[in-house]
Amino acid sequence: MLDDSDAEELDRLLERYGDAIASAEPALIDMEIGQLHALCELLDAITIDSKAQRLLQELANMLQNPEEKVLIFTQFTETLFYLQRILAPTYQVCIFHGDMDSAEKDQAVDDFRDTCQVMIATEAAGEGRNLQFCHIMVNYDLPWNPMRIEQRIGRIDRIGQRLPVEIFNFA
Repeated sequence: MLDDSDAEELDRLLERYGDAIASAEPALIDMEIGQLHALCELLDAITIDSKAQRLLQELANMLQNPEEKVLIFTQFTETLFYLQRILAPTYQVCIFHGDMDSAEKDQAVDDFRDTCQVMIATEAAGEGRNLQFCHIMVNYDLPWNPMRIEQRIGRIDRIGQRLPVEIFNFA
């Protein structure tokens, strides 16, 4: 039995693809639905993706010194929270994103400087913040605009940076 949201979705699909659906064989539709359910089950079984696994491996090397700090940039807030869930059991993690108010952002920078090993940030941290107390940056997601990468690097490659800046780009 379809609930209201399923019925609305079915109506929308029939309106958009009605002719194709009407001409398709029911057995073919059932087979495709079965394949889609199988794909959904495979996706649900993934607990950590290969890119995040690689990040964990790299962080284990980067953070052998407990005083070291790593800034991780991502494009999407959802990715930021996903990485926070994965990294928080092992590392002291703080986050920085555009939905935070100014005081929360300032506190996140202070926490990163004073106590956190890892800061995960969206583009909101790409401008106007001085993070030269950190010299390792990971671009977990690469933006289309190369100037955004330069802005990200500019957060740690600043006057007062005492160590060689290390940048890791994940693709």
